[in-house]
Amino acid sequence: MRDEIVWKEVRVDNSRVMWDNITACPGSSYYEVLGLPVSASQLQIKKAYRAMMLKYHPDKRPDTQKQWATDIASLINRAYEVLSNPLTRTQYDIQLLESGGR
Repeated sequence: MRDEIVWKEVRVDNSRVMWDNITACPGSSYYEVLGLPVSASQLQIKKAYRAMMLKYHPDKRPDTQKQWATDIASLINRAYEVLSNPLTRTQYDIQLLESGGR
C-alpha cells in the first residue's frame, strides 16, 4: 500500500507538513503520512489523525474520488494504529532507524 501513494507537499506550518493531492512516495514513513515529527506526542498523533480523516474521509469526496479516498483513509488508519500504541510505535521506530528512515 505505501508504495502506491505519493504525497505532494502543499505548505509547512510550524514544522508540521500539511499534504494535499496525494499521489505517493515509496518510503514515506507513518510520521510523514500524518505530517508529524518523530518526536510527536500521543496527543499530537491523535489530533493529526483526526484532522487527516476529516479531510480525506471517503464520505466527504465525490463519487469519482471514493476509491482514492478509501486508499488514503486506509493508509492514515494504519499509520494511526501503529503510532498510537506505544509498543508498536517503539517497534516501528526501531525498524525505521535500522532502515535508515527519518
